[in-house]
Amino acid sequence: MLYQLAIMRVESINDFARKTRRNVKNVYQDLQVLSRFGFVKLTKRKRRDLIPETLINEIMVLVR
Repeated sequence: MLYQLAIMRVESINDFARKTRRNVKNVYQDLQVLSRFGFVKLTKRKRRDLIPETLINEIMVLVR
């Protein structure tokens, strides 16, 4: 989901859900979790539109 958000130009959560062919409610919930972890920023734009944007360029997972 982060990769898709990073490469796509989206106007709103509804637009992102439509482009990824996912349910809007599920996309919104996933974006809220990613926002809490600091991976995504949800910017409010007129009316009730929230614009999701990534805040990270790379994720490195180290397993020992």
